[in-house]
Amino acid sequence: MIPHSTNRRTVAASAVLALAAATLLGACGDDDAAQDSPATTEAAAMSSTSAAAGAADYQVSGAWARTSPAMASAGAVYLELTNPTDTDDAIVGVAVAAEVAGRAELHETVEVSANDMGNGMNGTDMGNGMNGTDMGNGMNGSMNGTTAAGGSGMMEMVHVDEIPVPAGETAVLKPGGYHIMLLELPTPLIAGDMIDVTLTLRNAGEITLKAEVRDTAP
Repeated sequence: MIPHSTNRRTVAASAVLALAAATLLGACGDDDAAQDSPATTEAAAMSSTSAAAGAADYQVSGAWARTSPAMASAGAVYLELTNPTDTDDAIVGVAVAAEVAGRAELHETVEVSANDMGNGMNGTDMGNGMNGTDMGNGMNGSMNGTTAAGGSGMMEMVHVDEIPVPAGETAVLKPGGYHIMLLELPTPLIAGDMIDVTLTLRNAGEITLKAEVRDTAP
């Protein structure tokens, strides 16, 4: 009988050892998974930080919006945006709060011939703009795709899909060139007000800036 008891104790001890080994292996597996998770999270965080840093590295200067007369339905924002990276980029979108403007668009002022002017302009267009227009030449003109006289001909503001921001260079948004149009103004733009403007860049993502409403450029 004693040998049988010894055998039972041996089997029981072996079972306990096997169970302990299985538990230990399971714990090791859990530790490995726990170690992998922070590494994965860290990699994702680094990727996210890199994307965010791209927009943060861009430099905005001289942002301002022109004051608008009481009856004007449109305004304009100007600024300089420097791309410090070695990759070409572009402004592909712009947005402002609804209390500032019904919509915002990217525009460019271009010179057009007299024939082009006759095909698309009417008297109504010339009466609904803001003083000085985008060209800053002191004339009344339209801010929604029509014109005023430039130094060598007639100038027209046209909607564009993007504004280039070349690698290592500065995109200049100014009167007479690329600019941001604020359309459907609910109230006039008054000197001293500050406007939040969000630019969307193809590569860098979103950049939010403040533009001061002024009578003239800073």
